[in-house]
Amino acid sequence: MHTFRIFMKITNLASLAHVLWKLLELYNHNPQPIFREAGLDLEKLKRPGARYDIENLEKAWAMAASVINDPCFGLEARKVWHPSHFGALGYAMLSSETILEALLRLERYHKIIIGWKFIKTVQTDSTLNIILDSGPSGSRETYHRIDAFMAILLEICSLNLQRRLIPIRVEFRHKSPKGHQEKYHELFGTIVRFSAPKDTLIIPLNVATKSLTGANADLSRVNEQAMTSYLANINQDNLIEQVRSTIATHLPTGNVSEELVANRFCFSSRTLQRRLSKRGTTFQKLLDQVRFELAQKYLKESEISMTEVAFLLGFSDTSSFSRAFKRWTGKSPRQYLNSLSFQ
Repeated sequence: MHTFRIFMKITNLASLAHVLWKLLELYNHNPQPIFREAGLDLEKLKRPGARYDIENLEKAWAMAASVINDPCFGLEARKVWHPSHFGALGYAMLSSETILEALLRLERYHKIIIGWKFIKTVQTDSTLNIILDSGPSGSRETYHRIDAFMAILLEICSLNLQRRLIPIRVEFRHKSPKGHQEKYHELFGTIVRFSAPKDTLIIPLNVATKSLTGANADLSRVNEQAMTSYLANINQDNLIEQVRSTIATHLPTGNVSEELVANRFCFSSRTLQRRLSKRGTTFQKLLDQVRFELAQKYLKESEISMTEVAFLLGFSDTSSFSRAFKRWTGKSPRQYLNSLSFQ
C-alpha cells in the first residue's frame, strides 16, 4: 500500500495581522500576549513580505473574540485598516482606473495577502459580485475575520469613489448575531442577509465601471510589478503545499483540473507542469495523494455513504472511486474498511 501525507500550509501576509492588533487596542486589550500565545512572531509584523501560518492567525482571532465583548467587532476593521496592510496590492487597488479594475486586481493577486479564501468577481448585466469562496467543504475561520474583510472591501471601494459606497446587498455565510443585526445595516447601509451560501458583496456595475479621479496608471503598474515578483517567490517556496490545498478545496466541485489550479497561481498549465517537475512530482500525483489521504479519512466516518465519499473526492460515480482506490491500495474501499475492523 502506498502512504501519502498532505501538507496544507496556508499562509497570510503578516502585515494584515495589524488589523487584528489594532482592533484589540481599539477595545482596550493588549495584543502582545494574544499574539504570543497564538504563536505569531511579533518581529514578522515589522518585516515586509513576512507571512503567518493561517492556523496560528485563526487562533489569535478566536482568542480575540473570547476577550472582546462585541460580537460584531470585526466590522470595526474599516476604522483601523491601512493600504500598507495589503502590501503593494493595497496601493495598486487605490490607484486603479475603476473599482472593477481594483477588484480584478484583488481577484488575481489575493493569494499574496490571504491563503484562506479564493476571491472571485462575477459580473451580471447590472451588478458586480465579489465572492469570498472557501469551497463547498466550508472553512475554519471565525466569522469575525470575514466581517473584517468585508468591511475592508467596502472601505476600499468607498476610498476609490471618494464617497461612501452603498452596496445593493451583502451576504454572509454565518448566522446573524442575535440582537446585533442593526450594526451590519448601519455599516453597509443596505440589505444584509445571513446564513447565505457564500460571503458576497454586491455593488452596482455602473458604479464599479465609473472612471475614478484618483486613478494613477503609473503607480498601479509599479505596484503590480512588485506583486508579480512577490507572487513568484511565494509560489517558488510553497508551491506543492499550495497546490495540494487548492486541490483539496475544490475536489467536491468535481471540476479540479490542472488548468484550474494553474489559473489560481496565475500560471499557464505548462508553467505549472514545469515547476512541479522540478520538484519531482506532477499534478496527477498530487491529485492522487490528496484524494487518497481524504478517502482514508472519509471512509472511517460511518455516517458518510460511499456515494458521498465519491462525490467529496470529485469522482463522477462510486465505480470510478472504487477503481482508483484499488489502484492506490490493491483493495476495494469495502475490503479496506473490512481490514480496518480486524486491526
